Amino acid sequence: MKKSLCILSTITILFISQFFTACSPKTLITQATEQDCYFSDVAFKQDSLNKLNQKRADTTGYALLLKQRFSQNALDISKDVEVYELLYEFAMAERNNDKEKLYQTHAKIQQKISLAQLQVSSVLSELNCEVNRTLEAQKALDGWINKKNNQLTVYSIVLGSITDLMGIISNGSSFVANNENTLTIITVTLATYYGVRTLILRKKTLLEHQRNHIKDILDKPEKSKVYLPVVWNFLSKPYYDESKKLVTELEIIQKEWEKYGYPEDKSSKKYAGKINLHKSDKGGYTSDDLDIRVEMLKIIIQEINTINYDLEQLQHETLIK
Repeated sequence: MKKSLCILSTITILFISQFFTACSPKTLITQATEQDCYFSDVAFKQDSLNKLNQKRADTTGYALLLKQRFSQNALDISKDVEVYELLYEFAMAERNNDKEKLYQTHAKIQQKISLAQLQVSSVLSELNCEVNRTLEAQKALDGWINKKNNQLTVYSIVLGSITDLMGIISNGSSFVANNENTLTIITVTLATYYGVRTLILRKKTLLEHQRNHIKDILDKPEKSKVYLPVVWNFLSKPYYDESKKLVTELEIIQKEWEKYGYPEDKSSKKYAGKINLHKSDKGGYTSDDLDIRVEMLKIIIQEINTINYDLEQLQHETLIK
């Protein structure tokens, strides 16, 4: 019995050591969480140059001709890529059968569309990189959790092989009276086991964001330092939906998040804290938090992908017939 008591004491010490490891306030830092996605700011500089060189023109007379020639989708995206005035020149050259002007204008439009496609591609690449980076962080955290859980499982198996707890309790007071220390150790060990397991599952990993794509969606700044101009123009531009209500793509994204309860159900007491976590430059994320962050980023990616469809439509409608 003394030998069994010694083994039980050892297992208890191991459980308690796992407890202190699991409840450590330090978040995990791995190579996956230290990586960052590269981004070039060339497009921002190019946009600033375009703004300086942009000519002011009276567009009040454009609407009727443009609506006769182009679809509403093409007209909407043309404003985001700053070719609305060029579309008018294109339509006028087409109407006047001015081939030289038509080809010149067409070339300018296609160049701007190509630049816009590059911006969209760049933002999507960065977002996909962030998704992969978050998944790597989650993989590292889950690996740590599984390792600790496996260690706990081994200890519990050893404990079970020494004595059957339910059997001890059902044997009556004679065993309890003679072996109070043993029963106390087993009780403490099992309590520690479940406590440690809960703490292990709540373990967090540090994730830093030099450029937080979720933050701008929530804050809606006038100009984004994260999303390139063409993309941000598209996301923040108000338009009338099918119910004739004025909305933006930013609001659509947030409604999608709320529909799935991301990052937390709005009625939950944790909602404000989770919002602040996902808006912050860095924070401690649980495995569930990382999973939710990936899904939030995927919804942004899905919405931005629609820009390419509109650009392709604009490109198709400006083909020279």
